[in-house]
Amino acid sequence: MASFACIYFAAGVAYLTASLFGYSVGFIGGVLVLPSSLQSLHLLDLSLSALASIDSQIVSIWLFRAVFGALVALPVCSRLGRKSCLAFSAVLYVAGAVL
Repeated sequence: MASFACIYFAAGVAYLTASLFGYSVGFIGGVLVLPSSLQSLHLLDLSLSALASIDSQIVSIWLFRAVFGALVALPVCSRLGRKSCLAFSAVLYVAGAVL
């Protein structure tokens, strides 16, 4: 019976992780079409093909950083411990959202 609770808990954690990643995907998609971000990045004067190219580069870099972060997380979390790593990750996520 306890093993089923552990399986459900692991599935819940995986679900929440996927939800946060989905939130980030939606966030970057919203930023790419937001007129204020297009203006601040000086992208309003570009042609549609140039804008599409820059958008694809932004998303590719964002995904590369996500993969890189996942690969770096294992040794960092092994060294810091589970609780410290979660707190550190939360601080980094909030700092990134603020920026």
